[in-house]
Amino acid sequence: MNVRAGVVPLARTALYAATAVVVGLVVLVFVVAVFGVNRIVTGLIVGFVIGTALYLTLATLHRITLTDDAITVRELLRKQVLSWDDVVGCRFEVETHPEPHHRRDESWLLALYFGSVGAGGGGLALAVLEPVTHPYTNAREMHQREMIESIFAMARRKSLDIRVSPSIAAAVQQHWKITI
Repeated sequence: MNVRAGVVPLARTALYAATAVVVGLVVLVFVVAVFGVNRIVTGLIVGFVIGTALYLTLATLHRITLTDDAITVRELLRKQVLSWDDVVGCRFEVETHPEPHHRRDESWLLALYFGSVGAGGGGLALAVLEPVTHPYTNAREMHQREMIESIFAMARRKSLDIRVSPSIAAAVQQHWKITI
């Protein structure tokens, strides 16, 4: 079984987006400098396409893959392989956000927790979701549902200590028909 998960931190997302914008602007300036001012629209289009491709490439490189053998954490210039023996549990809990810049007051965090310092000694966020209040209605929600289901199937196979907030378990059972 092979499960892809992972959360790109907000700061890293902003860095990837800024890099893509800068590269897009450099391409725009290059096209205008080489071909003249009459090619500004062409420069915008080419810069947008290259910048978007760069952003998607950078964001795709940041992922976590759960396999039967190990947990692989990939970032831009780093790859770390963690052993399932270091994982002490899986938690699906409510995370509150008192800061005003968050869209919602709370979100749901699904994470693996490690016992040894070498494996991070903390948590590895696999998914952050908005609270589920209705059956899935689009491809993104269906993908999240399948990912959650696969992660819990893997956690059960690995005999991990699974802890789920009762409110989350009830909502996921009612709306997404996932029994945890």
